[in-house]
Amino acid sequence: MAAPESNLASATRKPTLVERSDRLVLSAKSLKVTLVIDAAQLAGVELANGSAPQPFVVAVAGRKLVGQLNPKTLRKVLAMVREHGPEAVAVILQGQLADDAITEAGITAQLRTPRAG
Repeated sequence: MAAPESNLASATRKPTLVERSDRLVLSAKSLKVTLVIDAAQLAGVELANGSAPQPFVVAVAGRKLVGQLNPKTLRKVLAMVREHGPEAVAVILQGQLADDAITEAGITAQLRTPRAG
């Protein structure tokens, strides 16, 4: 039985099962993050038309992640929170994680669907 290759070496080849651990070893181009933001934090925020990209800091799991958001998209999220109230809106922040920065960050808002019953 041949010795298993290092994870780094095997991650650059086709996916294989490592003989001793029966784990599929894969590689990825980036690490994506999805954060659920409390919409109440955005309830009083105002952002003027023509604003520059908006820098942000998110505290999560003992870390502080930084990034910036497109102001037009952020204004749409803020409008939805104002119109429907923070308890009725789910706010999602997504992007690529690079050290303590979220690059290519985007933010969206969705109406929460009421639970049946």
